Amino acid sequence: MIETSLQKSIIDFIVDKFGINPADILILDLCNSSISKRFHFTINGDEFYVNLNTPLGIISSIKSIHRLRQCRIECEVLFSTFFFGFSTQYLSNVIHSKNCILIDDGVGNYTFIKKRLVCYADFNSNLKRLIVKLCLTIWCRRKPIEWSDIKEYYSIYNFGKQYFEKFVFLDLWSKFYKNTSIHNYTAFIGSPLLEFGQFNKKEYTELLRKLKFLFPNFVYFPHPDEKWFFDVDEVNELINSRDLNAESYFKTVGLPKVVIGFTSTVLLNMSYVPGVKVYFVRGDTHYLAYLIEDELFKIRGIEECFV
Repeated sequence: MIETSLQKSIIDFIVDKFGINPADILILDLCNSSISKRFHFTINGDEFYVNLNTPLGIISSIKSIHRLRQCRIECEVLFSTFFFGFSTQYLSNVIHSKNCILIDDGVGNYTFIKKRLVCYADFNSNLKRLIVKLCLTIWCRRKPIEWSDIKEYYSIYNFGKQYFEKFVFLDLWSKFYKNTSIHNYTAFIGSPLLEFGQFNKKEYTELLRKLKFLFPNFVYFPHPDEKWFFDVDEVNELINSRDLNAESYFKTVGLPKVVIGFTSTVLLNMSYVPGVKVYFVRGDTHYLAYLIEDELFKIRGIEECFV
């Protein structure tokens, strides 16, 4: 079950690595490359739409939720992120499986493990978790999957080993970029910080101007929820933007010498690629998740870029 292009790459890698017969696999792909088809998937020719991330999406998903309960899907093994994205959480719980295996959702996995098992979550996080658990219980009509139910973790990162009975490291990036050379350009990975109120347009534009001065051949990769700069002429003239998945772009045109960003899974992924220098920029934010990600970046040798 996949909701991002990263998860799709992980599942493809698992299928190839362990020689799984494609005929024995049902992939629920909610990250369709066509925006108009996102959150749509088919089972035996029947199309379903499950988008529980927005109020309108929930209303539009009611018929599919009812039909999925009637389908009673069963499987031997379920690969999923389980705890990330409301749509994925619902689908993970409506499917009856004998074994549940956790796969990565990028930086979110490290944050989740730290908050749940080490730091403990704050009041708001715990309240949100209880509400989601209640909704899943009502929708799925059974007890939702809990952290204690997950015994195996198949990960492209080398953290989390101590929390699982079985931990399998997947060396995805060495294969993904096996014949990809490094080119002389800098990739900046955007984050929806304006949407979160942590920057204004003037501050963000000035930051991009400074970074372009420091690093040559600047290419900007916006976050899917970040659209503001398309309407700002000054920014359009300043940066060369690519509205594409960064990792796939790197494989197509070549890896960048430098990758910079705020708090992005792309930074973590690129820290596993030899020859690519990765920096993070600290935004004006103090919530727990960001502090934990700072910690992870430093563990991976990702240095702070002071501008």
